[in-house]
Formats: sequence, C-alpha cells, structure tokens
Amino acid sequence: MSTYYKTFEEDASTWEGKLNQIRVLFDVWIDVQRQWVYLEGIFSRLNIRHLLLIETSRFHNINTEFLGVMKKVYKSPFIIDVLNIPNVQKSLERLSDLLSKIQKALGEYLERESHLSTLLVMKIYSKSLVIVKMLLESRNTSRRCLLVF
Repeated sequence: MSTYYKTFEEDASTWEGKLNQIRVLFDVWIDVQRQWVYLEGIFSRLNIRHLLLIETSRFHNINTEFLGVMKKVYKSPFIIDVLNIPNVQKSLERLSDLLSKIQKALGEYLERESHLSTLLVMKIYSKSLVIVKMLLESRNTSRRCLLVF
C-alpha cells in the first residue's frame, strides 16, 4: 500500500461502506421494479382484477407503498441522500417479498386454469370419440341389417 493511504484510510473505508450499501440497495430496488412492472401490467387489466380479488387488493397496497418510496427518492436527487431515507432498504425488501408472493399466487392460478382447460379439452375429446364410435357402430349395424334382408 501507498504511504499516503493511512491519510485517506478512514475516508476510503467510509466510502467503501456507502458504495456497498448503494449496491445492495440497487439490487433490491431493481428486483422490486422488475416485479412491479410485470405485475402492474397484469393487474391493470379489468378481467384479472375480477378473477383475483385478493391479489389485486394486495398489489394495490404494494403499488401505493412503492410509489410513495419512489416519491421520496425523487425528492432526493443524490444517491447518497437516498441512503438516508428512513427504512428505504427494509421497505424495498418487504415489497420484494410481497411481490414474490403475489407472483407465486398468480402462477398457481394460471396453472390451475391451465389444468382445468386441459381437463375440459380431454373431456370434449373423449365425448367426441364416443359419438364417433356410436356413429360407426350404427353404420355397421345398418350394413348388417341390409345384408340380412
């Protein structure tokens, strides 16, 4: 190390800590923003709002809180100031967890719907096969009757 490092060691450590805090904050922030953009597009549609009432309500609350955090960030133009917003890191981590839960519930809903659709198609298909079989049997019966007479 440089002989001059001792002079700046305390400042360097302080800045290193702040930069690490910023990196961690950005990681969570980007994750929340990515999930929020995805889910906002889904929950802005009327048909989903009616199908998933609980998740829609939860997303609405998250949306309000997320926009509140973003307004506070907007008022702090320097990233160092953003670190001083009370509980900003905890708020974003909590929002990330809540958004993950909503995304999981949405995935489970879509999986259930997909499964139900598959069952419906299979049921329709099996009924169609029964009808075709009955038609074929009735043709064969008609031919047999003609051969007998």
